[in-house]
Amino acid sequence: MAQRAAKERTVNNWGRWGKNDEVGALNLVTPEVLLKAVGLVKRGKVYSLSPEMRESGMPRLEFRPANQHFRGARKLGIQNVKGMVTRGVLLDVAALKGKPYLDDEYVITTADLEACCKRQKVALQPGDAAIVRTGWPKTYAESPEKYNRTQPGLDTESGNWLAERDVCAVGCDNSAIGARTVKPLPGRNVHALFLQDAGIYLIEMMDLEELSRDRVNEFLFVMAPLRVMGGTGSAVNPLAVV
Repeated sequence: MAQRAAKERTVNNWGRWGKNDEVGALNLVTPEVLLKAVGLVKRGKVYSLSPEMRESGMPRLEFRPANQHFRGARKLGIQNVKGMVTRGVLLDVAALKGKPYLDDEYVITTADLEACCKRQKVALQPGDAAIVRTGWPKTYAESPEKYNRTQPGLDTESGNWLAERDVCAVGCDNSAIGARTVKPLPGRNVHALFLQDAGIYLIEMMDLEELSRDRVNEFLFVMAPLRVMGGTGSAVNPLAVV
């Protein structure tokens, strides 16, 4: 039992930046980190990492009952995040496996992430935005039912591996960051691990195909949320600049 508890222990950043902190892992993006990231821009090319949003044909969540929305929290609103400008690192797991997209229910392992870093000759550093590619959006054109049924993604172990490297954000091209499987995965929920425990920002449903095609492994990552007072999140158009 003690061994199992130790294995499931995850990163916890509560109190790390003081009791009044409201930006979490964004504290890791120091002026030095930002300026070093700016130095990655050599070609003057900009990639949008957001899919096109259309009236129809876009994967979306079903209607949510009104009682799932509430007012009352007085801290941690998205308006505190003025912007995120840092180094971005693409971890192309689909390319690592030699597949257009990962298998449904595939759980990305720590070994997968380590292999991506080795293959792409990159190492995660404090303040990075770690961007994970599964290739899963390609399945939507083939079958919306398949896309929505299950999805590949991270689990507690691989999520904790990223958190241990002090990334400020984790992005993915799936709709939930974590793997969506028929049977619930053991361990801490990935959203709870990143958001609640570590204060790490999550970016879902990214378009990473051009980055993968051009083999862009590291880049200046630029993202600015709408300053919605008390908002728990925001629509964004993340950019990769090289």
